[in-house]
Amino acid sequence: MRRALLVALVLALTGCGLEIIPILDPPDVPDTLASDLNPVFQVKNYPTTIPDFYNFKLQYGFELYYKFYTMAQSKEINLRTRDDLVGAQFHRVSAPGSLSAQSLPLILINAGDQNTDFDVAIDFNQPVASEAQYNGIPPRNIDLRRDVEYLGSTKTFEKAELSPGDSDVSAIWSEALNDDEIHLAMYAVTYGVYNRSIPLYSTAQYLGHMVYHTIP
Repeated sequence: MRRALLVALVLALTGCGLEIIPILDPPDVPDTLASDLNPVFQVKNYPTTIPDFYNFKLQYGFELYYKFYTMAQSKEINLRTRDDLVGAQFHRVSAPGSLSAQSLPLILINAGDQNTDFDVAIDFNQPVASEAQYNGIPPRNIDLRRDVEYLGSTKTFEKAELSPGDSDVSAIWSEALNDDEIHLAMYAVTYGVYNRSIPLYSTAQYLGHMVYHTIP
């Protein structure tokens, strides 16, 4: 009902000659938050019908943001916007390649999946933790990287690639080394480009956290 009312309002006001900037639905609440015992981050699509005049056809999907914590630090689980995430020093999950060559969105939603239930899973139980499993139609795997480079290419989330000189983990490295643990929290936001030029972000959805044991 909420979606039907929103679209009806947009259509009515558009007919009056007013430009209405659409509001994107955030990712749905995960079935289970990621945790030390269940290190799987789940991004669930909220089924959304995108009217043609929104012009989201080429750039509509999910963006991920992550932050490393020490064992003693409280996770920031109630952040609401992308600006909140950036202000709290969360980093954007990147794609392979240089940081200067990144494009948005990180996880492009297939056109046929926009109004369906599907999920994207990032499973840190797997040998290759730097991969998202897109469970739409067709399914696909998406390479994920951190917001730091080594020799001109973004680094993976593999434990072996964490380094005290990395900008996303350097502030907590000494304390984490004493604990022999590093915690990783993650959020997802829906991203779109309205009218082919205006970037839009939904409110943020917390996905939980996982733990690296035995710091390299």
